[in-house]
Amino acid sequence: MVRLVQSSLGADNIHFEVVYGVSANQRGWYANPGAVKIGYVPLENAEDHVMEVEAHPDSEDEVGRLFQGGPFCSIEFDGATDRVE
Repeated sequence: MVRLVQSSLGADNIHFEVVYGVSANQRGWYANPGAVKIGYVPLENAEDHVMEVEAHPDSEDEVGRLFQGGPFCSIEFDGATDRVE
């Protein structure tokens, strides 16, 4: 978070920019071109911890694996996961 704020404050000629303060995850959810504009370079990669996460019982939830929000997404999900693109 500190590096993100420092990059934001040090960015020149930027009035407004959307930047996701996320790690350099191999399976990232977002395109993050704003990070490049302000010079924010994420370092960590959650892939380093994937085996530990997938071993957790919540990771067995098919809906939670498809959507950001994990197991909370499946609480009211009543669709067909095979139709999700």
